[in-house]
Amino acid sequence: MSLKKLVGLLLVAFFLFFLVQSPANAAQVVKSAGESLGDFFGAFAEEFSKFLSQLF
Repeated sequence: MSLKKLVGLLLVAFFLFFLVQSPANAAQVVKSAGESLGDFFGAFAEEFSKFLSQLF
C-alpha cells in the first residue's frame, strides 16, 4: 500500500471518528468551511467584475 493511499485512508477514518464522536462540532466545521469558500469566491467574483468593467 502506498503512503499516499494510507494517508488518505487515515484522513477518512479520522473524519468518520470525528463525525461519530461530535456531530454538532463536525457540522460547524463544515459550515465554517463552506462560508469561508463562499466569501472567497464572492470576493473573487467582485474583483473580477471590477477588472472587466475597467477593460470596457
